[in-house]
Amino acid sequence: MNIRIRLIALLLLTSSFLVYGQIMNSHHLDMESGLSNNSVRTIFKDSQGLMWFGTGTDLDSYDGQQIISYAKRFKTPLKGAIQSIVEIPKSQFILGTNWGGYLYEIKTNRVTTIDFGIPSIDVRFVLKSSKGIIFFATDKGLYTLDSPSLKAKPFQSKNNIAFSFYCLAEDVSGDIWVGGIDGLFKIAPKNQVIIQPCIEPICGAIKAILPIKNVLFLGTNKGLFAYNTKLMQLRPINGFQGISVLSLTFDHDTNLYVGTSKAGVGKVNVNTLAVQYFKHDPSSPESIFSNTITSIFYDTSEVLWLGSFDRGVEFLNLQNTRKFNTLDLNSNIRSLYISTKGDKYIGTSDGYLICLDSNNKFKSKITPTNDLDLRSKIFTTIFPYPGEPNLLLIGTFGGGIYLLNTKTNTLSDFSKDKVFQNCSTYKFCTDKENQLWITTLDGLYRYNTKNHSFVEYDISKVTGSNEVFTLCSDNKDKIWIGTKTGVCYYSQTNRKFIQPASCKPYRFQSTSSFIDKKGDVWFNFDKGGVLMLGKGMSKKLWLTTEIDMPGNSPISLIEDNDGNVWIGTLKGLYKVNSNYEIHNYGLEDGLNSLGFTPECSALDSKGNLWWGNGGLVTFINDKNTLNNQIPRLKFTDLFINGTKYDSDTLSFVNKVSDTRYTIFIKGKNNNNLEFRVAALSYKNSKRNQYSFWLSDVDKSWTKASTTPIISYNKLSPGTYILKIKASNNDGVWSTTPTEITFTISPYFYETAWFIVLIWILIIGVFMYFTRTYIIRMKTKIVAQFEEIKKKQTTANSYPAMPEKKCQEIIDRLTTYMEEQKPYLNSELRQVDVVVFLGYSVREVSLVLNTKLNQNFSDFVNSYRVEEVKTRIQNNDLDKYTLTAIAMKCGFSAKSSFLRAFKKATNMTPTDYFKGIKDL
Repeated sequence: MNIRIRLIALLLLTSSFLVYGQIMNSHHLDMESGLSNNSVRTIFKDSQGLMWFGTGTDLDSYDGQQIISYAKRFKTPLKGAIQSIVEIPKSQFILGTNWGGYLYEIKTNRVTTIDFGIPSIDVRFVLKSSKGIIFFATDKGLYTLDSPSLKAKPFQSKNNIAFSFYCLAEDVSGDIWVGGIDGLFKIAPKNQVIIQPCIEPICGAIKAILPIKNVLFLGTNKGLFAYNTKLMQLRPINGFQGISVLSLTFDHDTNLYVGTSKAGVGKVNVNTLAVQYFKHDPSSPESIFSNTITSIFYDTSEVLWLGSFDRGVEFLNLQNTRKFNTLDLNSNIRSLYISTKGDKYIGTSDGYLICLDSNNKFKSKITPTNDLDLRSKIFTTIFPYPGEPNLLLIGTFGGGIYLLNTKTNTLSDFSKDKVFQNCSTYKFCTDKENQLWITTLDGLYRYNTKNHSFVEYDISKVTGSNEVFTLCSDNKDKIWIGTKTGVCYYSQTNRKFIQPASCKPYRFQSTSSFIDKKGDVWFNFDKGGVLMLGKGMSKKLWLTTEIDMPGNSPISLIEDNDGNVWIGTLKGLYKVNSNYEIHNYGLEDGLNSLGFTPECSALDSKGNLWWGNGGLVTFINDKNTLNNQIPRLKFTDLFINGTKYDSDTLSFVNKVSDTRYTIFIKGKNNNNLEFRVAALSYKNSKRNQYSFWLSDVDKSWTKASTTPIISYNKLSPGTYILKIKASNNDGVWSTTPTEITFTISPYFYETAWFIVLIWILIIGVFMYFTRTYIIRMKTKIVAQFEEIKKKQTTANSYPAMPEKKCQEIIDRLTTYMEEQKPYLNSELRQVDVVVFLGYSVREVSLVLNTKLNQNFSDFVNSYRVEEVKTRIQNNDLDKYTLTAIAMKCGFSAKSSFLRAFKKATNMTPTDYFKGIKDL
């Protein structure tokens, strides 16, 4: 009764409150992803940083790249669902299942059954204490492990009661606590005795225990409770009444995370006991994936792992990773200009402009007055009018150019000239003479702001198009112009348009351009990537899909105060630093959308970057949003000539330490090696990067890439050192590279001395046993050859034919070949020709052999070769491949064509045609 009264009083005094919310930035793993089973009973992280999942059927590991199920590896299969995992020294694990306990040794890939002395036992929880003792909580009581014998010894209770336990924990004082159906117990490991219960089973069956300082948080089938071990007081945590708690974890700060049955995840502030719930909501893609959380684990890298009853694993990034803030203006943003005062002028595609002050507070919405005819609602670009601080140029799509008076917030026409009344304008710039340059889809214009005259330029002869999209000026001599089919520049000194040789290959639409602080010129090309020209207008850098430029869809360029160039695309944002390393940003970083508005970016006076991105978005230069965890690199797999080997269980791989391996590989030829690694950082593992360096092969570290696969082909025998380093999703690199020293040596039967020895032996034996036989057979063989030669001479001799008839056959044969071209038929036979000419096969063969020194096949192929030459000279290569042309000329196969061509010309087709024309 006293306990009940105390519980009610504590319930009334507890000041907690409930909040329902959502957890963002989650990743889901299930059987489709490679899990062995969607029922996940336990989650564990080993000393290397590799994640392990105990499922209903198997043991799985996850390195951020791939899931490995170990059932196929085990020589002795595990029985039952894996409910608990504990790591012990020498890469060994103790596994508890509902069929018993096991020791798993990774290196030997061996599973050994732990002897509990009874035929059937359900091992629900395994604990390794600070003193190295292994405890088992089972349905048959509490056990400890005798490591040398792999036998489990039972604890005895004072009254010899057979307790059923679910969980174990060690508190800050080193005391061991065990919970089960009969309540909470404190044990005496030295005497292997279970002390009488500290708590009556009034709180229900205890399924989970989590010590935090002097308090044990108890997850039961009746809710969540807190037990003060000093005061020996128990109190319930409001918000969990009647909820079955299955698992607990702590973030080592203030938050306790609670996995429940059918109620999702509870988050408890251990100081205020405030409770927040995260539940699965089918209508919300941002909610957690399941409401029954059978296992829960907090990773110190601020990742929360959830194992469910039937939905697999979900892991959530708890850190605030938002690197961007968005101002939602409820408008379709099309252009942006930031004044020196910090005011932001935003052009929309809705027929108005928006003005915000330097603090991003709304100032005004600018619409045309009644006396102004707004010819377009799409404001494509905004630029300060030269020499007029209160005027802005407003370019539109199809509606010409307007002027905005920033004092009166009124729009007026830029010019009454028809050229500027209906044009589509994308960009303005000024030259060193302060004249205004204007791009339109109808041409390029230079406008004199003093006398309001203008000059129109035809640059189609230079770039192939007069549809101009981009402009930028170096304010010294060059005006760079981007068109629909390429780029060029205007020299203000020579008054000429010039297309540098480095730009000629890029026949793409230029979507944006700018000149950075170093004077390098950057261009975005639609479907052509990003081109950067250095000094002397030479190509310095070209970014394409090969180095993470998605779909070659760059549409905006801007440089920050640190010299980083930011590239907006249709599939995210990319930053290129001074070392030309690329870092990309996506939705998980807080972007409102992956699609950026073309040529809509600006830098304010405080150094903040702004873009149009489904709203007005700015980069948060806050180090608190960075993932500062240095990733540990794991060598996972090795492929030798296409055969996969698991690095942990390879007999020829010696793991010296977590960062050093030695490998011995046999084989002299075709040593095609593929190393697979993983950076054990899970916040956004797809954006982890890798760089490597192979001694005697690579000159330096390779360019960073998100590909965790390292391949080398046809390596010669020798010793190599492969160094690998990795970074997390925010570009924080590992401090110590992983080194894999591997030696390739030939098998003994591939060595030179062995081959020489074998040849000497073979030759010696052969000479010893056959010398006499060879001498005896020599005369016979010579005689046989003479006989064969005589028969061949007789068979090939023909009666003489009159010279006149020979010439007649030659004339008719060549006329037939040249006029009828029967050689184009790949199935042409000699009998077909002689029938057409009216001669016998013998007569035609005699003429070919004696007069032309050819057989019939060579004679026909000579015409086919000449036909190939003719077609090549007629530019058939523009339409067909060389092999296709050969087939059209009568050759039945590529090999026969190559043989005939070389026989006729003494050259290969490639060498021959290079001599005529550069193909």
